Amino acid sequence: MCRILFCPPNTSRKAAIDILANMYGENEDGTGEVYLKDGKFVINKYAQSLEKVLKKGKVFLNHFPHNGWTAVHIRKASCGQVSKENAHPFISIDGSTACVHNGTLPNTRLLSIYLQSRVGYVSNTDSAAATELIAAWGMKQFTDFIDWGGVFGALNLDGSLEIGKISGQLGLHYNEDKTCLISSEFDDTKYKNIEMSRGWFKFDAAGHYVSHKIKSFEWSGYKKVVSQAANWQDGIHYQSNEFSGYEHLLPAIYGGKDSKRTVIGD
Repeated sequence: MCRILFCPPNTSRKAAIDILANMYGENEDGTGEVYLKDGKFVINKYAQSLEKVLKKGKVFLNHFPHNGWTAVHIRKASCGQVSKENAHPFISIDGSTACVHNGTLPNTRLLSIYLQSRVGYVSNTDSAAATELIAAWGMKQFTDFIDWGGVFGALNLDGSLEIGKISGQLGLHYNEDKTCLISSEFDDTKYKNIEMSRGWFKFDAAGHYVSHKIKSFEWSGYKKVVSQAANWQDGIHYQSNEFSGYEHLLPAIYGGKDSKRTVIGD
């Protein structure tokens, strides 16, 4: 499974590499980054492992510390061959969106054929196809529509970051300056992280939370819908693995002190 990292402004290169090394695993099929400079996307990506990229001194996170978001991806190939073209991130054909993806979006063959006829899309990866949908619909609508496929991150030309967590795992660390460091995996001895729920999340160009919407959860005939958190500072929607039975799949809103919940800032 691929891994992704979203670094807010002024993250140090050492901190970013430490997080990547912690979640590296067997993700050796590609390494890439994207950030904005002078209103344009800058992408560096390689059909090589993180270890090789670092050993060979490739251009990677050399722009740190940066005054905007940087999205980083290390790839485990599932759809498409190992190549530079299939490494993440991807930029949409209209140039509006740069995306990274952790997971597998199923049944993309017909979608790819349709995109070829409509926008000139040429690729053999589900992630590139998803990039075009996100650019066309926006991440919020994409997240509402898609029921499975992993975690999607989109950096926009205005510097904002949007995340669609459809399935899988993604954690958030709340920095002292109220910026948000977001990653597939954290070293729990260094970072206090909060598991993000299934849904759509938006952050501004300065790295701060803006808004989010949680998807409905439906398992074993049970359905609970939470459309909007009252206030991010009061807490974040959360999927806890500490509940018994199927309840661990439901989102809980942080509020009161509870051994099964964690409040930002505790």
